Amino acid sequence: VLQVFSRFGFNMPLVWTEELARYLFAWLVFVGAAEGIRSRGHIAVDLVPLMLPLRGRLALGILVDLLLLAILIWLVKLGWDGLARSHRIPSITMDLPQSVLYACVPFGAALMSLRLAGRLWDDARGLVRGRDLRAERLAAEIAEAAR
Repeated sequence: VLQVFSRFGFNMPLVWTEELARYLFAWLVFVGAAEGIRSRGHIAVDLVPLMLPLRGRLALGILVDLLLLAILIWLVKLGWDGLARSHRIPSITMDLPQSVLYACVPFGAALMSLRLAGRLWDDARGLVRGRDLRAERLAAEIAEAAR
């Protein structure tokens, strides 16, 4: 809105708004992905897990989440390396270090890792108890919202 107003209202476009929007979008993607991990909102193919009994479904979920956790930890390391390399490079219009943009990668991957660790804890407890704690919590939230 600011860009449109400055361009058409004053005939003086603000050059930094597009870059700021790009930076904010990148941060939004990584923080939003962490929320998707927490809420299990990411797209998943569930054909095989639905054919398994509860304990098999939980065990498969734990295996997949452990693999994802390893990838996220690797992404934290790669993101940190990229952050260190980009710190001395200024952005084009805002003259901020590029590391401000690239910091979203290790930060987002670390946040996703923490969210995933909580998910793994819940699934491991459910596997030991033979109950789907996630489904029970969701049912309780729905019942609470219905009141």
